[in-house]
Amino acid sequence: MDDLPKVNLLDPREVPPEVRTRRRKRRWAALSVISGLALWQGISGGLGSVAPNETVDAFSPLALISRVGQIMVKAEKSLVGEGDDRVNILLLGMGGPGHNGPYLTDTIILSSIKPSTNRAALLSIPRDLLVDIPGYGWRKINNANAFAEADKPGSGGDAARRAVEGAFGVPVPYFVRVDFAGFRKLIDDLGGVSINVERSFSDSYFPTNDDLTQTVRFDAGLQTMDGQRALIYARSRHGSNGEGSDFARARRQQKVLLALRDKMLSAGTLTNPRKIKSIIDALSKHVATNIDFREIIRLVDLARELDSDKIVHRVLDDAPGGPLVAANYDGAFVLQPSDGTGEILKSIARSILDTRAIAGQEETPRLEIQNGTSIEGLAYRTSLTLRERGYQIVAYGNAARRDYQRSVVYDLTSGAKKKELKILADLLDAEAAATIPDWLSVSNSVRPDFLIILGKSQDSSSE
Repeated sequence: MDDLPKVNLLDPREVPPEVRTRRRKRRWAALSVISGLALWQGISGGLGSVAPNETVDAFSPLALISRVGQIMVKAEKSLVGEGDDRVNILLLGMGGPGHNGPYLTDTIILSSIKPSTNRAALLSIPRDLLVDIPGYGWRKINNANAFAEADKPGSGGDAARRAVEGAFGVPVPYFVRVDFAGFRKLIDDLGGVSINVERSFSDSYFPTNDDLTQTVRFDAGLQTMDGQRALIYARSRHGSNGEGSDFARARRQQKVLLALRDKMLSAGTLTNPRKIKSIIDALSKHVATNIDFREIIRLVDLARELDSDKIVHRVLDDAPGGPLVAANYDGAFVLQPSDGTGEILKSIARSILDTRAIAGQEETPRLEIQNGTSIEGLAYRTSLTLRERGYQIVAYGNAARRDYQRSVVYDLTSGAKKKELKILADLLDAEAAATIPDWLSVSNSVRPDFLIILGKSQDSSSE
């Protein structure tokens, strides 16, 4: 990308603190979402019918169906992309009014559905990815929505959609954008969401509303989170225990999104008029989308049929051998395609739902880390660093010998992953070895690809 035009990514371009919302259009979008949900449930027999003289709540599923049911049952509209067996929807999350950089998108997820197999994929796109934003040049992708909103209120979602299309080479006809306030209220109105926190972590730098910081903590295990708690879980990016990166945050965001989808489509939500009314109110003020009513009916139908076990999760990151590399572009930190052309991103996007490609994907190397020194905690600290870079850590602890001066990476794949071995050895400034000595043993039941013995030189290089 040496031929990219020079731009100042640190230029404090003005983004409006607030953009006047188009209330009528947004309320219709919100009503479409919930009406679609209610209508689907009614069609499937869960709500019955309305008697001619019966009085019902204006926001109840019965009332919605009575008003539009007869028309919409016949007017379900196919989604753009169904003919090609691939429906793409861009999901965007932003702070919204009252937050710093209110229209910068913190969450960017390309959601794809393959109707013929009931498969779906969530591809998280990092906000620092450098892309060509139509009309604005090479910028971080999270600027697309903000720049467009500054120039023409209401156009941000479409600008972000077009930026993703250009960078990933797939059609993205739809977008859904929600702000933090809407996210919190939606989850609260649903009665919370159930999230399984994989590992405990704390974040001492989570921002407060008055531009200060606070410490937040999450314990491992299944728990129900309200809107505020779920938002913190999805936003935290300075966590301990391997949760301190944008990439770790992206994985958590996908978990929250799936939990929200399950709760939204549950019978307890679709048959509760009060919940539906509250959701409509929340969405009308905080959500923007270009999906129309009839398309939403079809989308809900597809969502109900998705097999949760067949949802592909992918986070684009700069792990060794991965699709992105970190770079400094005109004084700003950015992420760029590792192949220098961007074709690797297009290949990932095009094949993410291809079962043959999925089956053939190489797994991130599995590592066991042993401390070959007397430096306390060296193996643990190194495991966190390598986990953050995308490696799978199957075990860490102390080695039988504690006199290593330089780190050694032992290859347990019999030479099957030579490229990965070199990347890892270079990363750790370690010696690569094809065989392990007789005294050394692997301590975990899950056999690693590489066994790392840390030397004293690693203490300074891991800081």
